[in-house]
Amino acid sequence: LSHVFKRAGLGFHESCLFLPWLNPSEFFGLMKRADVFLDTIGFSGFNTAMQGVECGLPIVTREGHFMRGRLASGILKRMDLSELVAQSEDEYISLAVKLVRDREYQQYIRERIATSSNKLFGDLEPIRALEQFLISVSRPPPT
Repeated sequence: LSHVFKRAGLGFHESCLFLPWLNPSEFFGLMKRADVFLDTIGFSGFNTAMQGVECGLPIVTREGHFMRGRLASGILKRMDLSELVAQSEDEYISLAVKLVRDREYQQYIRERIATSSNKLFGDLEPIRALEQFLISVSRPPPT
């Protein structure tokens, strides 16, 4: 990373900070103070993205070709926040920069997260579908 920063004319130590492992309350506290959550390209984070939503944290992701790269994008699409799913690496960077620099846009996204998170946490439809599936496979086949 330091070589990439140097080639770009940036100071690595002025731009990056690596934190030690945080306990859950410290981690949620950090997420609540952050401007944006950058989902890892190629291997998306489902649990972390869900935690980010809980904290009202805007997420930027780049949808991958495989399921492991589509977890956060699935969450965002379910919440009608597809505009946070970048279509290219350049768009990913531009969106992240916009969320950090444009406080009005960041607040707008935070409000949309707050009003649409019920689609993730309050939706019983997937639970009912799983229940029906489990009931159907647990019954003996008809004779």
